[in-house]
Amino acid sequence: MFSLHFDKGNAVTLMYNNQILLHNILLLLHESGGKYVRQALSRVNDPGGKGVEAQAFSVENDISAGELYFKYGANTIALCMKAYMKPIEPKFEKQHTFSGEAAILSGAFPNGFSGTAVYQHKSWWCRPAFPEIPRQIPERTQMLLWKTGKDYAVMLACCGADYRGDIFGTEDGFRVSLSSM
Repeated sequence: MFSLHFDKGNAVTLMYNNQILLHNILLLLHESGGKYVRQALSRVNDPGGKGVEAQAFSVENDISAGELYFKYGANTIALCMKAYMKPIEPKFEKQHTFSGEAAILSGAFPNGFSGTAVYQHKSWWCRPAFPEIPRQIPERTQMLLWKTGKDYAVMLACCGADYRGDIFGTEDGFRVSLSSM
């Protein structure tokens, strides 16, 4: 069973069967000028659906806002990110924009990492990599598979009509970037 908990600093920890799966989950908004904005996540009520538990979190400042949704059942969790800029009045004035990456979801693996990454090698082709530490997870990774105790976890970056998701490794964890296509 999945559960979500707030860490210190209002980051989120994702647990599965009382074991930490991912921790220090944050949402960073990437505004024009190359500036990342990190603010504390706030819990938002989200009813989920029949047989589905859901929790939602939001981050907001004067210029931009983002939302992070976790919807989960017995063995599956869906995490959705949304980011948008607040319009400036009058709307015909120059507007704020996101840089190439609109938002970044950041998190860490609690007990080290070793797994398989399927990454976009060419625009039309993916291939596997076998990172032994998080920073070896290639840019443009589309799927990440790793072992957590006796279970396996899979992270799949998905596309929408306007944005695509890509996973890449950091020193102690991962980031999922949301960028315009």
